[in-house]
Amino acid sequence: MSAETFGSPGSEAGSGGQSRSADTTPPCQEGWKVWHSDAGRLWATRTRPFRPDEERAGAYRTVDADTDEQLAALITEQERRAESVQ
Repeated sequence: MSAETFGSPGSEAGSGGQSRSADTTPPCQEGWKVWHSDAGRLWATRTRPFRPDEERAGAYRTVDADTDEQLAALITEQERRAESVQ
């Protein structure tokens, strides 16, 4: 299973996820824009940037994954990291 955060050190692409067709609608989470890359990976970016202190706590604004479930977990993790600062 492979899931990555954009710009995270040591991340590597991988497979092992489920295959996706071009007409499959990606999951949507409030405040995040989700899309498929040309390579078939799911990407999400937060529509509002995190504050600098939230970024220092490890919250990434853009994440990618192989599956809907992985992407949802990464988005939840980024929001949790940001909330831990407050």
